[in-house]
Amino acid sequence: MNGYKIYIVSPYKKTGGPRSLHQLANLLVDKGKEVYMIYGDHSPIMSVTELLYSDCKAKLAFSIEDNSNNILITSEYDTGWHLRYKNIKKVIWWLSLTSYLQNNPWIAARDWTVGKGKSRILIPAMYIKWKFKCFSTKRKQRYLKSNKELQECYHLYNCKYVKDYLRSRNISSKNMQYLCGPIDISNIDKINTVENKKDIICYSPAKMNMNDFTQIMNIVKAKHKKYQFVELANMSHDELLSVLNKAKLYVDFGYFPGPERIPREAVSHFCNIITSRDGSAANDVDVPIPNKFKLNYRSLSFNEIANIIIEMVDSYNGNLAFYDDYRKKVRNQIERFTLDIDKMISYFEVGKYDE
Repeated sequence: MNGYKIYIVSPYKKTGGPRSLHQLANLLVDKGKEVYMIYGDHSPIMSVTELLYSDCKAKLAFSIEDNSNNILITSEYDTGWHLRYKNIKKVIWWLSLTSYLQNNPWIAARDWTVGKGKSRILIPAMYIKWKFKCFSTKRKQRYLKSNKELQECYHLYNCKYVKDYLRSRNISSKNMQYLCGPIDISNIDKINTVENKKDIICYSPAKMNMNDFTQIMNIVKAKHKKYQFVELANMSHDELLSVLNKAKLYVDFGYFPGPERIPREAVSHFCNIITSRDGSAANDVDVPIPNKFKLNYRSLSFNEIANIIIEMVDSYNGNLAFYDDYRKKVRNQIERFTLDIDKMISYFEVGKYDE
């Protein structure tokens, strides 16, 4: 198999998923492959004038050659592209299971309503709103739904949680492999970082029920006025990393659709973390921290959660070693990324790869 082209489809917006897709493009180019970026978001190919990331080494393309030698890679977010072409080899890189499931407008409406702590009575209204948005923006709603459609693709999963889902859809182990996009982290001086930690608790408001968490924060502040809560929102990436570098604790009671970026950055900057037990956080492979730090928070009172947060800040140094396995996993994702890309290339060029 020589002289083939690899097309990678990405939305034209700078978020975690597109960054991972461009990382993949760069490494494929480094390995001598002919790689093209295609931009679209449940839409026709977009007529953009430049690549989304200035460091991207791939070429910009506005059409796809549909022949059996070429490869088309999309994320799970926009699998409808695979319905437009008959001959090309099809690959789905699963970056977030939620993004795939929410192609179903009812699931999207339900998840938004429940995630924001709203009444389920609002779900039908949110469903209508989502459908109207699709109509008004001409968003294409076609995506791979059936097991048969999914079985015609090669799948790259980024965590055990997604692998288990693919198995539930009867995807053969021969048609899937691990590929996790690493986060960009520099060498961090552990001793200096730990010595300069402050009594800061950080959280991402986009992933929290803020009505509930605001009450929890008020309880903590009433008991410890020196504790500072910092929301990771409306800041640059450098600003976010600066906060993580100072914080002792990162709290994330949201749903984990895969290997989330901020928890990995937090633990790499020697924050201790507490999470929910939702999604990939439920297993000890994807988020390898002791179960005592994964809270079934819906069954706990606000006072109980506040006391756990206080204890976590007070016992920062004593708990630090419990997160070594997670830090090791994040580092390993960086080291093995290129090796797993080699496996994918081998699959298409040779028809198999070595385990």
